[in-house]
Amino acid sequence: MPKTVKAGSVVLEERDTIHPGFVTENFMNILEAVGGPAEIHPIQKHLRDDIVWHSSRIPWRRSSFWLVLKIALQSALKFRFPDDLTHRHYKNFMLFLLSKLTDLATERSATPDILTIMRAKVGRRSYKMGDAMMTFVSQAALKAVRAAGASLKSSWQNIQDEETFLLPSLHRSALGETILSLSNSKKYLKSAMLRSIECPETESFKLQSPARMRTTCLILWQMEVV
Repeated sequence: MPKTVKAGSVVLEERDTIHPGFVTENFMNILEAVGGPAEIHPIQKHLRDDIVWHSSRIPWRRSSFWLVLKIALQSALKFRFPDDLTHRHYKNFMLFLLSKLTDLATERSATPDILTIMRAKVGRRSYKMGDAMMTFVSQAALKAVRAAGASLKSSWQNIQDEETFLLPSLHRSALGETILSLSNSKKYLKSAMLRSIECPETESFKLQSPARMRTTCLILWQMEVV
């Protein structure tokens, strides 16, 4: 483990990763001594290893264990299927797995933000696969999206029900105050309703003092520059 100095003492730096020399140097030397060359098709993965660390004790980063599991799965599929089908089966398996995880999250009443993220992830993977998606995988993804959507809709309805309240009815003595006779305004309202609607004539705009406008614009420009 890496070490650092805190308060004059040397302590383990648990926020940092293990030194890669254990794999890049030591382990590779062992393989070179006891192993032999092998013809393999390398697997390339886009890590996107962004580290989120702001006012926290331990930074958040993508799980290295999850990366190893995906590579192991893809390697196993390479031994089972031809190269042209390996990628398709891998993508279908990942989508099927994510759909089942979404179903599990829905059954266990996960928080709305988690369900929203997982639902969007399933939809995005389904859209990217297109015609390469198998029938049973498509059905599982559709079922997961609908179940998560129904759960989110139910949660939103519960929030609305909790925030909704009924206004108390008015007292009988106050009902008379809600009716306005407008007896003195009858003449004015009647004349307004009988008044004909005429569009007023508009005149075209004519610039009367262009020099004054140019001077004003110049003054404003000088104020902004200074």
